[in-house]
Amino acid sequence: MDGNVYLGMWTNWSNGTIWGATLTTTRADGNLLIAFTGFLVPFVASRFWSIICLVFHIYFSTSEPRDAIHHQRQVILRNSSSPDSRLILLLRLFWAWRNTSKASKRSSRLLPIILLSICCISAFTVAGGLSSEISSAPGDEVLLRGDHCGQLQIPSNISDIAEVMSVLSGRVMDAALYARQCYSANSSGLLDCDKFVVQSLPTAIWDNNTACPFDEGICRSNTSNLLLDTGYMDSNNDLGLNAPEDERFAMRYVLQCAPLVTEGYTNEVVAQNKTFVTYNYGPRPNRSGQDDNSENFTKEIETLGSQYPSELIAIDSVLNYELSVTKSKSIDGMFQSNQSDFDPIPQLFRSNADLTLIFLSGNGVRFFEPMEDDWYRATLTTGNISFVQTEGNLSSYIPAEAASPIGCLEQWQWCNSAYPRETGCGPLASKLDSLFGAAPIFNLTENELNFGDINSTTAAGSRLSWLTSMEAMDVDTVRTVVSELGATSLSSQSSLIQGIQYPLPQNQWQLDVTNWFNIVLATIQTQYVFMALGDPELEQFEVFPSNAAQQQLCNSQKIRSTSYTSFSLFGLLFTYIIGFLIIIISFVFEPALAYIQKRRKCRDYASIEWSTNAALQLHRLAQEELGIGTWSGCTDIVPVTKEGDILATLNISALEHPVYYSPGDNTGDKAKAISIIEEISSDNVDSATENSSVQDSTNSQTVAGDYMDENSNSEVRESVRGLNEDPRNLSLYHFGPDEVDTPYQSNVPYHLPNYPPIRSYSEPRAQSEPERGIRQGN
Repeated sequence: MDGNVYLGMWTNWSNGTIWGATLTTTRADGNLLIAFTGFLVPFVASRFWSIICLVFHIYFSTSEPRDAIHHQRQVILRNSSSPDSRLILLLRLFWAWRNTSKASKRSSRLLPIILLSICCISAFTVAGGLSSEISSAPGDEVLLRGDHCGQLQIPSNISDIAEVMSVLSGRVMDAALYARQCYSANSSGLLDCDKFVVQSLPTAIWDNNTACPFDEGICRSNTSNLLLDTGYMDSNNDLGLNAPEDERFAMRYVLQCAPLVTEGYTNEVVAQNKTFVTYNYGPRPNRSGQDDNSENFTKEIETLGSQYPSELIAIDSVLNYELSVTKSKSIDGMFQSNQSDFDPIPQLFRSNADLTLIFLSGNGVRFFEPMEDDWYRATLTTGNISFVQTEGNLSSYIPAEAASPIGCLEQWQWCNSAYPRETGCGPLASKLDSLFGAAPIFNLTENELNFGDINSTTAAGSRLSWLTSMEAMDVDTVRTVVSELGATSLSSQSSLIQGIQYPLPQNQWQLDVTNWFNIVLATIQTQYVFMALGDPELEQFEVFPSNAAQQQLCNSQKIRSTSYTSFSLFGLLFTYIIGFLIIIISFVFEPALAYIQKRRKCRDYASIEWSTNAALQLHRLAQEELGIGTWSGCTDIVPVTKEGDILATLNISALEHPVYYSPGDNTGDKAKAISIIEEISSDNVDSATENSSVQDSTNSQTVAGDYMDENSNSEVRESVRGLNEDPRNLSLYHFGPDEVDTPYQSNVPYHLPNYPPIRSYSEPRAQSEPERGIRQGN
């Protein structure tokens, strides 16, 4: 079945034109598409967040002086790669300013962005979860290819019947197994019940207290009979024939059953030295042509004595019930002799239904307990039951008579879903009358609708004629189910072991009829699938679609399969189109904005701030403030230096306050000296201070040495000597006992250097030696 699946795009009409657009692929290709979609969603999320950050960065940008929270927020927005990573940083920023005077303002300035990032994360998390739903369009439904679509028909040559009937019998057995597993609330789950579009067809009515469907007096009970009704089953939603609403049909199946009385309807006859009990619910059609009464009965069954020849109980697993079936069909409200097994008596005949009688014989089966059920009626006491492994014995019970009949009426109804239900349905009637009665609403006449011609000039008529051809095999009836399955169609079989029937509920017959009903429904499900698949080995016994409407019906069968993956085409297109649009906008937005500003020659502060707040530009600004490097591309994404420039590195002598220092600067040595000096006891420091003398700025090389006591540690001397080698260091600082790094306080007045005029961003400024000393010293 899985080998005939259509791969590609199609419309699942269960979900409409837009939502039903479906793409079916192999499982391997589907997994690749799912994986790629799973990768796309978070990438789209990051690009969408970048758009938000750009918009808000521009919105908050201002050339007016602002505090640290503003600028830190701008830096976070500029260097935000994803909403989740920035959310953490924004929360840390919010927390860091909690104990400051600006704590009251941080909420209004940070919370909107925090909430926006949370919304963005939530939205794309949900989108990521829902992205898996675009696969497996509802129920893993796939469409079958109708390449070999055809329907089995009764062969014209009787020698070929065995081959066809064996196939039909196998299909009924498969349906029975499916019904037992998938229609039962106590299913073992051994079978795959997910092949059809619905696991089981509906039962709208299950009423076990209905009136006798026949004349009063012929039913064993006038109140506890069984009515089963599917209601209207939609050809698309229930049977899996994919079609828009105006091309669908609906069918309904009704089954009514009641155990029948036998008093007055039985006789004992002797034939070939053997006694039989005949049941007279109507004569068999006399097809022999002889004028005798040899067939003036409905069914003949061996007597009870023949079925139970001895009170000895043979523990024999071969023993089982025997079911005998006979049917009567109605056409145009009249008995149809050439398709019936008997002509029912007036008390049983119904002009608007097909009648089936099922006779249950004990056939040697003994009951563990008495059975008051209206059909089984095992009330006669017989021999005792005993087991080798147990002590004692119990009486066994057998049926009260040779056979117990049950009568069942079957009705069908067909509707054209293009019309309202009130006016678009044929009559609820026998199978043939229901089809002929529905012909007018499918634009056919009764004469056009016959089993020998499946052609029609209209699409609706072609569909009904094709279905009529399928129904001609009469597979979906109680008569066929019981005939093919025999006693195995009884649900009581589950407690029948070695010819002993263990206790059953007192309404067992109703459970058996319900099981038949379920098998009929399962047969309906399977026959539509088998119609679409056809059987290449039996093509000589099949009829094929004769026009486009019938071929379309063949190509419209849906099943469910886990071997393939069906995607919602709308979901795929929506995800990918929106996703790629967001990606394209995120990459084009910033360059387009810069291009427009360049064309209008109006590049504003916001765009420049966006450029310079980038991580690499912030790094450039930090280096350039030290006067290091000759930079270009100062408003591009990546600034670059002149070839050979060496940049500043971190001074981590103060672990809680790292700073840059330029290459060649001995600030690191100074920091080492500072660290050593701090380790000297306060007495030594005081002594060194008392013996120090202030030198003229021209002799600044010896200032630090003069501040050192002769008994000071030699390591300190060596460190200070390193500082003395560069006069810029000590001309601005002295080492005091309370402050390590304070401006030099000498008698010589200190003059700040004159800074050059402000230069443009593209031209690095030259620095005077005094200026560089200030920057490097600090």
